[in-house]
Amino acid sequence: EENSDKITFLFCLKYKKELLESELEINNRTLKKYTDQKDIIFVDKSINTTDVIRASHGVVSMPFTTPTIEAIALKIPAIYFDPIGLFPNNYFSEIDGLYINRYELFKNFLEKVIIKDSELKESIKKASYFMGISDKLDGVGLIKSEIKKLIS
Repeated sequence: EENSDKITFLFCLKYKKELLESELEINNRTLKKYTDQKDIIFVDKSINTTDVIRASHGVVSMPFTTPTIEAIALKIPAIYFDPIGLFPNNYFSEIDGLYINRYELFKNFLEKVIIKDSELKESIKKASYFMGISDKLDGVGLIKSEIKKLIS
């Protein structure tokens, strides 16, 4: 791909990095080709994901995990990518471009992130409004505090 040299993928694992190493021993051929590439980095769950998201130009997460919501709260372009279509016609698919299950749409999102397409700002606004995220929020911690205020 022409833009592939401009992208570094950071995978934040839901388990400790040591488990990835043991997994590599089991599935060496499959995973080794990814971990040997300089533009693919695996980190474990001990890393502060908010810091990683703040430093990102775009966020891709599996449906329906927190990083996409947190990125949108931080006004960073984000999508849910469901490459095998496990969750079609879900709540988030009502927002154009937030839930993606086709590779060409995924590639389109990455290209827009690379060129800093102005359409992304409008997408973030729509997603924020749809999710009920106010401009005052600064990540998941504040989202949680807002929820606590609502239920108490």
